[in-house]
Amino acid sequence: MSLKPAALSTNLSSMCRTSLRSIHPHRAAAVSHSPFAVNPSSCSPRCCISSTSVHAIASTSTARQQLPWFVQDESEASTSVPSSSSPDPPTISPPPPPPDHLPTSLHPLHHHLVKSPFLDPKSIVYIDAQSADPGASWTDWIVVATLRHGRERGLRGAIEGVRAYLASNPIALSTNSSDRAFAPSRPTVTGLPTAPSPHARSRNAGKGGGSTSTTADWAMVDAGDLVVHVMTAEAREVWGIEGLWEAVGRDNQRQQERFEAEQDGVEKI
Repeated sequence: MSLKPAALSTNLSSMCRTSLRSIHPHRAAAVSHSPFAVNPSSCSPRCCISSTSVHAIASTSTARQQLPWFVQDESEASTSVPSSSSPDPPTISPPPPPPDHLPTSLHPLHHHLVKSPFLDPKSIVYIDAQSADPGASWTDWIVVATLRHGRERGLRGAIEGVRAYLASNPIALSTNSSDRAFAPSRPTVTGLPTAPSPHARSRNAGKGGGSTSTTADWAMVDAGDLVVHVMTAEAREVWGIEGLWEAVGRDNQRQQERFEAEQDGVEKI
């Protein structure tokens, strides 16, 4: 005996309900009212899930367990939204302003140095050479700067940047033309090792690769009225340029005080 598809679907649904009632009456009732029950009007047994049925099921706490694994409850979805708050970005401290004793003619240089990617802005020191050693110093101001941590191999780039700036923006500090008699006609760099020629590099590579390192820890730009020293932190600690000029200033101060005392004694006699 053959059954039509509609009759077969009705018989299968009836058989399933009868079997479930014999197992557990409450569970059978839940299945019969479930939206996942077989639809007898369909030409094939299918599970039909509508959005209205899902919302109706999700409205009760006991019915939430009937939701399939791929359907997310709206209440759970609202609580699982990640927070949009993010940590505050790190604050960048502004560059230090020019020191009070620095003449205004050197302020543009200061702004250039503190913005250099090679130099530590907080390490820059300005020494008034004429005040420390009047009449004996060949320059008016001495600038000492330290390379940033991790940029120790950038000495050439740092010192060439300072030289290029001073060449484009000359600074005249001394009013006496005789003080510039031995000053260079343009800013010059000393202290950098000579870079090896292409021939020397190729010859060295052919011998198995010896050292062609041109690293240095101290270089200087001589601009006549102004001298700029750039060095690594280790070299600055070893040479102690600031300490040398402080000692020169103290010696000159003592000599000046001694001279004034002698002059007072002569006048009293």
